[in-house]
Amino acid sequence: MKKSKKAAVITGVSCIAVGLIATLASLVWIDFDFTKLNTTTFETTSYEIQENFQNIDIRDLECNIRLVPAEDDVCRVVC
Repeated sequence: MKKSKKAAVITGVSCIAVGLIATLASLVWIDFDFTKLNTTTFETTSYEIQENFQNIDIRDLECNIRLVPAEDDVCRVVC
């Protein structure tokens, strides 16, 4: 094996080892609690529907939509 190829292999393996050590160190730092990695916060908003309606037409490709009966018989949309 050429000297330059050996140097490239050693450099590549060293970079992978450093990356694995850094990943392991960061997981130890957060106590392996993967919820700490999520930085997105969600805000829930509730809208009460005052008008009468008979039909519901929902068209969406990206969300899971559930229609559930309300416990207090008030129609609302929770996003």
